[in-house]
Amino acid sequence: MDCDSKTFTYIWEVNLDEFDRVSNLYSPPFSSWNGSVEEPWQLQFYPHGKMSIASSCLALFIVHRKLHHVEMDYTLMLINQKDENETLSVDKHSTFENSEDGFGPGPCIDDDRLDSPPSEGIYDPDRGFLVDGKIKIGVRIPTDPIPIKRKVDNMVSFTWDLSLDRYKAVPNEEDLLSPKFQTINNGEKNTWQIQVYPNGVVPELEGFLSLFLVHRGKDAITTQFEISLVNQDPTKSYRYTMEDTFSHDLNGWGEREVIGRRYLTNNTGFVFGDNVRFEVRIPLDDVSINKLEKEQAIVPFVWEVPLADMTSPTGEYLLSPKFMTWNSDESDTWQIQLFPNGIKSEKKQFVAAYLVHRGVKKVDTSFSLFISNQNEENTETVTMENVKFKYDLHGWGANAMVKRSDLEDPEKGFLFDGKKIKIGVQLATDHIPLKKTDSVMVPYTWEVKVEDLKLGTGKYLLSPNITTWNGQNKETWQVQLYPNGLSTEDNKQVSLFIAHRGDNEVTSRWSVSVVNKDPKKTESRTGTNLFGYDLQGWGSRTFIQGSKLRDESEGFIFDGKVKIGVELPSDNITLSIDNECPVIKEAPACEKCPAVVDSPVTKATPAGNPYDSPRPSPAGNPYGSPRPSPAPINASLHNLYRELKLKTPDGSEFSINHIMSFESIEKLISNLMRLSGSSSNYQPSISSYKHID
Repeated sequence: MDCDSKTFTYIWEVNLDEFDRVSNLYSPPFSSWNGSVEEPWQLQFYPHGKMSIASSCLALFIVHRKLHHVEMDYTLMLINQKDENETLSVDKHSTFENSEDGFGPGPCIDDDRLDSPPSEGIYDPDRGFLVDGKIKIGVRIPTDPIPIKRKVDNMVSFTWDLSLDRYKAVPNEEDLLSPKFQTINNGEKNTWQIQVYPNGVVPELEGFLSLFLVHRGKDAITTQFEISLVNQDPTKSYRYTMEDTFSHDLNGWGEREVIGRRYLTNNTGFVFGDNVRFEVRIPLDDVSINKLEKEQAIVPFVWEVPLADMTSPTGEYLLSPKFMTWNSDESDTWQIQLFPNGIKSEKKQFVAAYLVHRGVKKVDTSFSLFISNQNEENTETVTMENVKFKYDLHGWGANAMVKRSDLEDPEKGFLFDGKKIKIGVQLATDHIPLKKTDSVMVPYTWEVKVEDLKLGTGKYLLSPNITTWNGQNKETWQVQLYPNGLSTEDNKQVSLFIAHRGDNEVTSRWSVSVVNKDPKKTESRTGTNLFGYDLQGWGSRTFIQGSKLRDESEGFIFDGKVKIGVELPSDNITLSIDNECPVIKEAPACEKCPAVVDSPVTKATPAGNPYDSPRPSPAGNPYGSPRPSPAPINASLHNLYRELKLKTPDGSEFSINHIMSFESIEKLISNLMRLSGSSSNYQPSISSYKHID
């Protein structure tokens, strides 16, 4: 292999004795450089020729292994191993647009055979092209110098897996930042992040991925680094090697136009599970790379369990209050699962305990589970490293944590105040503190009859009002269910959202579930989001397949009903339900309960993986960052009220419990005033009344 600052020659030696019956061969991958951009290539060779190529030409092609535009001059060669002057070559010019098509063919010889191994034509050993059963073929291509100017022995890597659904939701000119990671250079700690613009860093690059490494901190630093969009086939990864000076906080270097976002699919190898993978390699001193997540605070959660509550029979369990940890801006919800009398009969003399993850998202973590003892040295602890929680209520722990008899014996030290035990877990969390949520997360279940699910696409049901308390402020919520999807683009999925009622802004945790008879199969979404206006909602357009929901064998139907579970925070006041029917209805008698309401016309967001992190309901930019559910149900409802409390000029108060227009309200009040003896000449107007709600 020869190279200088302008051209690069790659020679491939092919042993035909090993490939005598093979019709199509690929060379090992090799690279050229376009500035700091690495361009990967392979040669493709058909020893026995190709039908579309004349037998007098060598069926040799060069293939570019990236999905972007490259226009290039190059030379394909067949090396004469006995006389270099007899080497054959052909100059080409081609435009490469994708990672599959090859360009060629190689050199041609009139009235000769270049497709007839093992001994005819150019394969005649006397001609010098074939020596010891081997031929040499190659390519000469232009290249810039390899950009790394000095050797760095101690390069380490940081990998970031980004949810594909989250990636697709980001509009042009908006970015995502990876978790922070650190290196030590000359004794100084440096903090970094990967910065991704999924839909282009500037308007003219909309539709392309932009990728940068950014430095966090005010001090300038000069360093080499390599940043990559990773492919399952390493030869197809996009790698950019640079040496630059990072001069200020969030100063970044990288590539503005990496790849068209349409190519990030399973078929192209850029998707790992449900994620897109990015990698940074960067030099550091003799200290291993240090993800900040590994420096997270290890915060304990302790659950006090009265001995009187530990009466469950073998195989039945108690669940602790829920608590949360944070990884960057994503939260995880956990519970401790306690089997007071063992998980199985053969272990019934032991207390079993597990840490369980709530939600369908897969999570890798390490933790310590413990049962406290008044003598700390006797605390029973189980520590597990790098375990994977795969589904809702999946747990790890011990089926024989401590003997039940030891737990009850005051002399053993496990009882506190003579009547309760303390069981806890230690987990890593980011700067947002581990917090107990069960004292404020209050459950509500909405049961929907199966026959009420027979609605067309774009039509939805609203649950009864759900009331929670935020300090002294009452908050009202509803569940919004589209049994056949918000739009035709949702592919007959069920769309489900939790919506806030009222014009005030509220930031709240929430959880919405479609309950299954088998808790492991319950479909759930959770999140913490800002609700900014009336009927703004969060949830998922693709919550669950409609056919799966309606199939009784799948376990989502309970006595002809589907159960929708909701959990919302409420400050020490029991969550309340205003009525047993949806609040938007034609009459208070609920003849048509639940109501069916046509949705507004909205532009659909792309359908996503129903098992991914919570996706907002639609409105506006289809590729936008999290967006709310549709605007208010119907424009005509802006001047309709289900219950309007009014005060007349004489101070009388009364409520109107029908949905009525303002005009109808005025007529009603006028008639009431006549009946009460007031002047028949009085003409009420809406401005005459105080709206108490």
